[in-house]
Amino acid sequence: MRAPIPWLLSSLSWVGISLAAPPMVSTSQATPTDFPLHQFLSSPSPSEWAEYLAYRQVIDQTISMTWDPQARALAKQYGLDIVNITWEDTGRHKGSALGPNISDMTIQVQQLNPRTGHYELSLMPVIRYPNFADLSADLPLDSLQVLVGNEKGKPLQPVSLRELLGNLRRYLHDPGSWAGNRNSLLAPRDSHVLVSAQAAFLPIPAGGSAQFNPVLFNYQSHPGNPAVLAILATHEGTSITVIENRTEDKVDKVGGAIWGQRLFFNQNGERASLTGQRLSDFRAEQAANPTPQDPHSAEVAEEALNLVMVIQVPDTFTLNSPEHGSGKKRSHPAYLCSRQRDGVQTGRRYPAKP
Repeated sequence: MRAPIPWLLSSLSWVGISLAAPPMVSTSQATPTDFPLHQFLSSPSPSEWAEYLAYRQVIDQTISMTWDPQARALAKQYGLDIVNITWEDTGRHKGSALGPNISDMTIQVQQLNPRTGHYELSLMPVIRYPNFADLSADLPLDSLQVLVGNEKGKPLQPVSLRELLGNLRRYLHDPGSWAGNRNSLLAPRDSHVLVSAQAAFLPIPAGGSAQFNPVLFNYQSHPGNPAVLAILATHEGTSITVIENRTEDKVDKVGGAIWGQRLFFNQNGERASLTGQRLSDFRAEQAANPTPQDPHSAEVAEEALNLVMVIQVPDTFTLNSPEHGSGKKRSHPAYLCSRQRDGVQTGRRYPAKP
């Protein structure tokens, strides 16, 4: 099953958050039902094939915005940049492309090819301020609210980020999946989180929907030795994922391997992708089934439907690679940083509050 998110303006906004803390947590692994990669479908009808090709063309055109001079020039007029991924590092060296905790992130759209039976996965470009002039903010932990309850199939209720991280075991589908007896991921110094905002382009067919996942690649994470915990928060609930870059968390695409680890919605212990819908279609459905509400609250609700929050919590991990030495454990203060990727020069560091 998939968790439906009505999608507004055909673009995704998310807030990247970095927080210093040393978690060692594992989530229960449910088999995803939304990636049957070998369905061996019968030959598609001409209309089905035409629909596939039309959507495929829109996806390819969206991807090409990253290097399209006209699109980049238009973004630059508003002080923005178009990049293939966004950089959400929680620890790096000043003035360097390297660091102790480096993450890349964007969203990944999936489309079923009716002839091959394969899902074709595509990374979407991101629009944001250039990293040299990026805008960020330090916010108190208690000021950020997320919705919980989805992990156990219960009604949603808001809790503060401090409550979530301070009693994380309470918000796991299977509390026993976290080894040991700890409940909190908070370090004594944790009082604020560092946030930044960006938007990803999501192509959606008219009258239809788009299935997608946020994806995150952390360069320090390895199977059994994660370097960061990722929390996905939407208007439908909150989901917790350990980033390990495991082979089973990736999917082979026709012609190559898929980049990054997908972040799923936790639907009572089952993993589900997100679903995007055009704003025009969403409003048409609302008009067909109107419910009295305050216009201001309706506007706020639409903004919430279009927002995904990704929270990163750095882990205490073992440095066992040749470049790091062997057997040493480290935890690092939170930084939001960036570096050079695909010819896009970045390099500004934002230290988190102590």
